This record gives sequence, C-alpha cells and structure tokens, in this order.
Amino acid sequence: MGRAGRRGVDRDVVRAGAARAQVAVPADYRPRPAPQWRIGEVSHAGRGEPVIEFRHRQELEGDLIYRYPFKSASIKGYIKKLKATYVAPTELTFTVAGSERTFTLDEVLEMKEEEWFSRGVALSDPCNVSIVDNSLEKLEQLRLSGTKHQIIAVACSINHGQRIRSLYEERGYRTEIIHSKLDPDKQEEIVRDLKNGTLDCIVQVQMLGEGFDHPKLSVAAIFRPFRSLAPYIQFVGRILRVVVQNDPTHPDNYGHIVTHVGMNLGEQLKRFKQFENDDQAFWEEVTGGGEPEPPRDVLRGGAGEPGHGEAGGADSAVVARDG
Repeated sequence: MGRAGRRGVDRDVVRAGAARAQVAVPADYRPRPAPQWRIGEVSHAGRGEPVIEFRHRQELEGDLIYRYPFKSASIKGYIKKLKATYVAPTELTFTVAGSERTFTLDEVLEMKEEEWFSRGVALSDPCNVSIVDNSLEKLEQLRLSGTKHQIIAVACSINHGQRIRSLYEERGYRTEIIHSKLDPDKQEEIVRDLKNGTLDCIVQVQMLGEGFDHPKLSVAAIFRPFRSLAPYIQFVGRILRVVVQNDPTHPDNYGHIVTHVGMNLGEQLKRFKQFENDDQAFWEEVTGGGEPEPPRDVLRGGAGEPGHGEAGGADSAVVARDG
C-alpha cells in the first residue's frame, strides 16, 4: 500500500495503482496541493480486488461523471441502515471550566473550536448522562446478535471527553479517550484495543476522522454541536461500515445515532446544499428518526427468543451492568 505525504504524490505511483484498478489517469495529470491517496487491496465477496481512493478536502473542478447515492448503498447492504434518536431530558446547556454559569448552544457556537479546548467547554452533565444511557441501550440491543458492537462518541474538549469516559466506565463499559495530545504510542494502543474488542466505547476529540475503518463501531454518540452538516456526516460515517457484506437486513448491519434534540440537526440539513435529491431524502429520513427496514431475524420472528444472542430477549436491553 502506498500513501502520499502532505507535500504531494508521485504520479507514477498513482498511475501504477490506477492501472491495477482499471482507472484512467490523464498523462498531464498534476496533483493539487496536499491531496491524499491510498492504493491497496479490498476484500469484497471473498475476493481481493484492487482499489485506489482519491481524496481531497478542497473543492475539485470538473464535470461529475458518476455518483452513487447513500440510499442505494443502504438498500444494497454496502452501508449500515441508520436511525437517529434524540434525548431531551433537560434544556441543552454547556459548561466552561472555571465559570459558574451555563452557556447556550448559540453562545458555544460563537466561540472558535480552539476555545472549546482551551476553555474546557463541555455539555452539561444531565445531557451527558441521558446520551450515555440511551447509547448504551442501543448498544445492548445490537449485541443481542452475539456480535460485540461498539460505541464511538465525540466530545467538545479533552476535559469533556474525560467526563464522558467516566460516565461509561461507571456503568461498567471499558472506555478510552483519544485525542491529538496523546503520545502516538498510546494512540496506537487505544486503536489496537478498539479493534481487538477490548474496548466497549471510544471517545474522540478531533481524531478518528475520515478514512478510519472499523465495522463494529455501530453507535455514534454525539455530545457536541456541529457548525454544519458536513462534519456531522463525516463523523456518522465512522459507523456506516457493514459487519456482514452484501446482506442488507443482517442484524449486525444496523447503526444508531444518539444525541440531544437541541443540536438542531434538522435545521442544518435544510441548509446543506451539497446533496442530490435522493441523498437529501436519505439524510432527512435518518436525522428525522425514521425506522429502517427491520433485521431479517425480526422479519422471521426469531429476534428476542431465548438463547438468541448474548443478552436474552429484545426487551431486556441493559443500560448499566456490573464489572
């Protein structure tokens, strides 16, 4: 596998990877500043197939030649079916380290995200607790299949992430927080523990962004506001990877998004102009809390029967456990 650095990419590497993937690259191709490329193998339907990924954070010029809608990918089983759940136990408020008063969503959004770090911005505890408990309920529902699904949470700041980690740990769920200030060896250890199933939950602060691939992340717990829908979708993308390929209604191919109703995601969706109509409809259904097609075990009447999965019937979801 080859990956370009920040300063550019070797055109011969791009062409070599493109040849393997049967992708045409023009002879006069010149990369724009700071692109990211990945050339390697993907396993699909039991076969190793070549893949080259083209990624760029800047807007590219040119004509759109092909697009594949989220809705089609969900129907075909290429990505998980998603449902959003909103908790509203109390007013959405935030705290700042050293301040006795609470802050509104608008006041927090007026700050730059660097200030969230330096001032220790955090969602207030009643909101934290409600999102933690609801996300654990969704996690235990998914684990009825026998697969150890996991939670990925996103926090406002490192202080906030540490509080969220404590709440999950208090309920008996092994949790780590990952952020850029950690030693690289510690970051690698945390990711390793996540991928080998040691962790139940990982809390990230501006880490594990686009391209992080771990299919058993199936619950996205959102403890921070997003200024626009694009980073929200990027974060939710961490739980889109299917566990079982090409099986749309497999019980392990479902994901949940849990956040506070006051985050106003629906309003952001209305302002987001980068979707075609079918993708707009897909995300409207997801953020609106629409019910996806039920897993095939439910359709067959098998889910929740004694002996199915790890935790008994579907109505016995556990939100707190010992040890």
